[in-house]
Amino acid sequence: MQTTTNIWFKNQVEPVLTDNPEDKQAYIDYWKIERDRCMNGFYLADGAVHVPGRLYFHTVYWKIAMYVELPNKKKVRKIETPLLRDIDWDIFNDLERCNEEGKFYPLVGSRDFGKSVIAGSCAGHQYTFYSNSECVISGGAANYIKLATDKIEDGLLNIHSIFKKQRLVSDWKKEIKAGWKDKSSNLPNPKSSNSKILVRNYQAGTDTMAANGTRPSFHLIDEIGTLPNLIGCIKDSDGCWWSGGGNKPSCLVMLCGTGGDMEVGAEAAEVFYHPYSYNMLEFENEWEGGGKIGRFIAATRAKMAYKEPKTLAEYLGIAHPDLQNITILVSNEERALREWWEPEYDKAVKSGNSKTILKFKAYWPLKPSDSFLVLTHNDFNVEAAKAQQTRLRDLGVTGTPVKIFHDGERLVHEFSDKPFITEFPVKTQDTDAPIQIWEFPVEHPPFGLYVAGVDPYRQGEAEYSDSLGVVYIYKRMHGISSEKYQNMFVACYAARPQSKEKWNENARNLIKYYNARTLCENDEMSFIDFMIAKNDGHYLEDQPEWLKEYVPNTTVKRKKGIHRSATAIRNFLDGTFKSYLDEIIDIEKDEHGSIIKETTGVSRVPDPMLLEEVTKFSKDPKHKVNTDRVIAAELAVALAYKLDPIIGAVGNDNSDPRMKSYYSKNPIKGNSKIFTGRTNFTGKKQSKLFG
Repeated sequence: MQTTTNIWFKNQVEPVLTDNPEDKQAYIDYWKIERDRCMNGFYLADGAVHVPGRLYFHTVYWKIAMYVELPNKKKVRKIETPLLRDIDWDIFNDLERCNEEGKFYPLVGSRDFGKSVIAGSCAGHQYTFYSNSECVISGGAANYIKLATDKIEDGLLNIHSIFKKQRLVSDWKKEIKAGWKDKSSNLPNPKSSNSKILVRNYQAGTDTMAANGTRPSFHLIDEIGTLPNLIGCIKDSDGCWWSGGGNKPSCLVMLCGTGGDMEVGAEAAEVFYHPYSYNMLEFENEWEGGGKIGRFIAATRAKMAYKEPKTLAEYLGIAHPDLQNITILVSNEERALREWWEPEYDKAVKSGNSKTILKFKAYWPLKPSDSFLVLTHNDFNVEAAKAQQTRLRDLGVTGTPVKIFHDGERLVHEFSDKPFITEFPVKTQDTDAPIQIWEFPVEHPPFGLYVAGVDPYRQGEAEYSDSLGVVYIYKRMHGISSEKYQNMFVACYAARPQSKEKWNENARNLIKYYNARTLCENDEMSFIDFMIAKNDGHYLEDQPEWLKEYVPNTTVKRKKGIHRSATAIRNFLDGTFKSYLDEIIDIEKDEHGSIIKETTGVSRVPDPMLLEEVTKFSKDPKHKVNTDRVIAAELAVALAYKLDPIIGAVGNDNSDPRMKSYYSKNPIKGNSKIFTGRTNFTGKKQSKLFG
């Protein structure tokens, strides 16, 4: 007899198997009920509360490794039954919803909340109770997979003897198979359950078909933030998850991720923030202004030290004797924030190292986007960009979709019903997107009031398959009376239509519509050649002499545009854009003269997708990200930076013939200002644009 602590039925005693027929029948009946509870769950409180079978199994029969503190304060590793926590209640009930609704389960959050433990328990549950079933445990690298399989092995080796299975195969690098061999024939006994746990490695996203040939009823893809080409892995595994027909999958799929370095986690974020597109269970994003996301577990729910015992009746708000004697550990998030998170964050801030701050927030996230922070090779202020994204979303700033064309006399616009691209990187949306305008141009804009940065896209190269062609129009400083909006982006064209000719024409029309001086990346010459062929080469800046300031010995000689092949040039462009985003443009002081608020240049950026690329930007060539919007924006800002000391402000105080500001037409409540207009974004005296 093995003593089992049962938190749900505390007075329940396991029967002893004897030769007495009554004892034998009681033993059989008892374990029949327990097996049914583990498989199907049960109801409490007169049917008001359903306890999922996986949760019952997890908190009664599963075993995990945990560190227990001894009286001498020393911690030792012990194998114990998991405690019932609020997180477990939520997640196991989520999994019931997945079964009912035919959805997959995205689970992302803080370290220490036990996602791999729960996933391992689910695999152990499937393996234990369902004959001929398959579980697949997968990830992008062997070490991540081993972390999960080690937890499954802890549970299977220490499970109650009534449920323990012999093994025909026991190789945690490939396969675990339940069963036994007949001694006489040395062949698998026909009564073997033959349930399997299969190990599959997606090899850092290069083997997207690793799970092909399996037919799992449970599939774990662990540490999704470390898996490049996650979407490819999902799409190529999807056929394994729909056996037997019907409109629901035959497999419960868990995609688990922990906050941390998301250098290759862009696709994990894509799946998490667009659950509907990938058949994932959806939740309200209560942290960041609405929208649907996957399940997120904040750091304030992860730490056991800040969980307090409550009755299940108190936790669920249901007064019933069945629930009164069941204890659940509930997070005191306010205390965790005050006593642990804020003091630790303060230490990170005092370090003066932005990477230390980001690393802490990524490992211990308070909101979903913190889980997808890029910790390395990104010098931009990620937090400020995220805050501006939230602000734009709250204010409903989207821009106006338009088509610009020549009506036979002049360039005009008409409104478009095409949607903007809102995915990064773009995977499922139509890339034939419209032009996006936040502020229309003044009538007959003087040459130099607007500048454009252009990053054309390359066609037919796999490396750039998710790349877009991008044009940003940027309004420089000027002298128009009462003009507020300057040194900011006013329009964008980010698209990849099937016809490169169409993109070229739309980009050309946008540039001419604003009469914009244009700096184009010339690593790809097709757009420059197109403009020259159309007799519009005069809009394009010649290759600037100031390139020699950064690459004195450059051998690249092209008449138009700028190349980004040299690290020094890229660093200059990145640094100039960073200065623009970080510039302090407004200061509020209290009555004593102390600064109470500073507004930085990022508040002038109206495009949430540009901000998204800022947060995902990486200089590491090993983790290539096509941040085309950032490139185009950098070129526009760099051109403005070099023009400011040469031609100064453009415009005059005698007239203001421009169209009414786009912002006056937006439904912005109260006196909220989205952008704060200022003059040049740096006080430094710049060198001349041309030699």
